[in-house]
Amino acid sequence: MKLVRFFILLLIPACGFCQWPVYKSFEVDTAARPQGGPEALHSFLLTNFRMPLAAGAAGLSGRIILGGIAEPDGQISNAIIIRGLRPDCDREALRVFRLFNAWKPALKAGQPVRQEVVFPLIIKAGPPLYEYADGQCTTYLDEQFSPVQPGSSLARYKEVSHPDSTGLPTGDAVIYERHGKRWAEKLTLKLVREEQSDTSPDGQLIYRIGLKAPNHQWQGQVYDYTETGRRIAIRSFTNGNQTSINRFDQHGMLVESEQDIAQSNSQEPVQQTRWRWYSNGQQESIATINRYNQSRAKAEKFESIWDASGKQMVAEGNGRAIIRSRVVSRAPRKPPIDIMEEGSFTDGFRDGVWTGRYADGSFFYEDRYDKGEDLGGKAVVGTRDTLRYAKIYQPPSFKGGMAALGDFLNNTLRYPAEAQRRGVQGRVVIGFVISEEGAVDDITVIRGLGYGTDEEAARVVKWSSSRWTPGYQRGQPVRVTYVLPINFSL
Repeated sequence: MKLVRFFILLLIPACGFCQWPVYKSFEVDTAARPQGGPEALHSFLLTNFRMPLAAGAAGLSGRIILGGIAEPDGQISNAIIIRGLRPDCDREALRVFRLFNAWKPALKAGQPVRQEVVFPLIIKAGPPLYEYADGQCTTYLDEQFSPVQPGSSLARYKEVSHPDSTGLPTGDAVIYERHGKRWAEKLTLKLVREEQSDTSPDGQLIYRIGLKAPNHQWQGQVYDYTETGRRIAIRSFTNGNQTSINRFDQHGMLVESEQDIAQSNSQEPVQQTRWRWYSNGQQESIATINRYNQSRAKAEKFESIWDASGKQMVAEGNGRAIIRSRVVSRAPRKPPIDIMEEGSFTDGFRDGVWTGRYADGSFFYEDRYDKGEDLGGKAVVGTRDTLRYAKIYQPPSFKGGMAALGDFLNNTLRYPAEAQRRGVQGRVVIGFVISEEGAVDDITVIRGLGYGTDEEAARVVKWSSSRWTPGYQRGQPVRVTYVLPINFSL
């Protein structure tokens, strides 16, 4: 009998609000609505919606009517399709609708109540840029390898691949070149699965899966998966250069997106737009990132920031914000904990006094800025004395300065024979981490040239390990991501 009672008690929390009455919008004093309004919800749904391959090939457009119950705690439950478009699109629409749990609940007599909600998802697909049938995808490309519509007179090449229903390649792809009315095989893109040096937040191994050209450069969409098969990122590559990255949480929701900004006066983009979302689907921030600015305060320029309830704290780069994030505790052998920062933004940059405090009390700091200019500050680690610093962020540096770095590159870099034969010249951009001891770790190719130049640039960067002075944050050495362009010229 005790076991039966215990089982019933366990069921009560699982039911949540299920015993509460469900109202219609005209039966409440204030109707439920998505935080940020309908536009914010529609933007969220479209951002997370993954167009099924067959639907994209058909250039499908239309409307899917979704329904559910907005609960008093802001979550959605009992999500259903009221009117569908086609089964594959309906399933995907239902998946992303269930991810959005940032509803302002309905109010009746001043109390939050359950309410039925109905929302239309409007899908407007552009002209189809590929053909898809029986698991085979054919994409047509122009002279610059940019996608064009099937049947276009601009099509110079076509790529034939075999992705699964989520877009993940399942085998090699073949590129064909057009000769009049005939297509001739030009090259093969090899399916590659590479283990990465870093791990997921829950400690799992990460594998990068995608297609590589004969010059060993990634092409098209490349996927990062954990060892248990959970997708955590999708990267886009053009001619070996990464142009965007989307990161996902454990539920498959997009939580961060970075897109290159084209630069008319530069050989390569140096800026990115970054969007972030909270775990409930509420947008967190929009910022512009300068990847070559080693001053962190100047590298991030914020346009907008919202709190988790949808209140906008920073608009057009101005306002006061409280920012919560998760970091490694300063206390030994403690799990990651929350940190809360508070301060003002002026014209997109941190300004005035900013304070930060770890939730477990292991670290407190007070920083000073002048519109993004780093003016130093003070910090307390645990029960130690106050630590004062002239600069909040001190970037890592090559021992001997930039001139010494130039000499090291000139003396260490070897021009790959294949690149010389093909006359390959240009810039390879390498990203890596400089540890607290000045060692080099987690080397990645951000922008490559191929034909051995990417591997050679990575080798040289690895060889530079221990030749760096580590970066400092608030007076203590820290791991810092560094970006280094390396030129190859004949």
